[in-house]
Amino acid sequence: MDEATKRRAWNRACARLFGGCSPSSSQVLLSVGAQPGAGKTRAIGAALREFYPGESLVEVIGDDLRQFHPDYPVLSRSSDA
Repeated sequence: MDEATKRRAWNRACARLFGGCSPSSSQVLLSVGAQPGAGKTRAIGAALREFYPGESLVEVIGDDLRQFHPDYPVLSRSSDA
């Protein structure tokens, strides 16, 4: 994949994920991973209430990023996917 194609995919993903957001004065990454149904959403909500009251959050969900890969339509039809 050439650099221009990568850049277009990156720009599209950033616009969709962060388009309506403003940068905060301090950058924070809260990374949560677990099996489906393990309570990730509740854990994130509790962490925000406890440690970052009044702050907004941009959720980046790995599965949702697949659509931005330029070859996603082909890859999603592959039997190896």
